[in-house]
Amino acid sequence: MDWKSVAVALGGVAVFQLGIVIGLTSVSSLCQICPYSWILLGGRCYFFSEEFKSWNSSQEYCASRFSDLITIDDQNEMDLVETVAKNSLYTWIGLRYSDITMDWRWMNGSRLQTGSLTLKDNGRGGRCGAFRSKEIQPDDCITKSRWICEKKVIQTSS
Repeated sequence: MDWKSVAVALGGVAVFQLGIVIGLTSVSSLCQICPYSWILLGGRCYFFSEEFKSWNSSQEYCASRFSDLITIDDQNEMDLVETVAKNSLYTWIGLRYSDITMDWRWMNGSRLQTGSLTLKDNGRGGRCGAFRSKEIQPDDCITKSRWICEKKVIQTSS
């Protein structure tokens, strides 16, 4: 699924002008802006890859654009990942097993909280988090998959 289809599927409001995606909001007369080919949703910008890379290469791609692989913080982000990943075998997310703390950590350093999100043991092992079939699963970090980058919006005065 390409990013334009994602925008339509999510029902997001976006204006494409001069290569910038502008979300129209009325929060204190600020405009929220995402880079070209990124989608604005809930005050965050998201990039959905069309190509396949390893987990490390995917994170490097995100970092080179001042972002990280997505951290799934709430049901809205879970719904977003489900929408994008439904036709993909695996989609890299910003979750990785830490040998130091001996647990799963998001890119922002927070632990994977059991309850709303769980990591399903798929028998494949692996130390990198991927999303597949409405579940977060461990996978081998060298597997080539699509990925989702996430970053804060750029806010400007109107």
